[in-house]
Amino acid sequence: MGILSAILALHSIMMGKIAKTFRGNSKGQTLIEVLIALAILGIVVVAFMTALTTASRAIIVADEHTTAESLARSELEYVKKQGYNFTVPEATYDIIDIPSEIGNYVIKGLKKAGYDANYPDGMADPSYVNSHASDNIIGVFWNTTLGTTSDTDTGIQIVTVVIYHKGRENAVLYCTDFKVNR
Repeated sequence: MGILSAILALHSIMMGKIAKTFRGNSKGQTLIEVLIALAILGIVVVAFMTALTTASRAIIVADEHTTAESLARSELEYVKKQGYNFTVPEATYDIIDIPSEIGNYVIKGLKKAGYDANYPDGMADPSYVNSHASDNIIGVFWNTTLGTTSDTDTGIQIVTVVIYHKGRENAVLYCTDFKVNR
């Protein structure tokens, strides 16, 4: 029994020293330490939530632009399939029907006034595009030599499709292509 008592006494002395080492001289955390820890945690949570919100907005914008681009391409292909219209000075073409599953988008064209000497730089301003938008897709005779509109049929028309998201003032996307008389 003497050896077992000695081992138990040694064990309790060692455990007491180990516990004291880990405990240190402090008997507990102070209020300041807790507040600092909460402040750091708060900063990390706010940074994480901000990053999450930004990523979510970026996904929404990317989805909107992808849908608008798909609609613009579809409309331009639809215009190319239609017969060449010789109406002077602006030939009108049909607009595709947008399925309800796609969302709240509107397809418009750009009037002849939208094609000026600064083309296409003049269309960089959203208010410029908005003020020249039309409810029809419009083909305007185009002089390829001068790079301007023409009053006579040159066998080529410039067509611009403008995509709007319902409820928004500015265009989401505009896309320009040419229709050729073949």
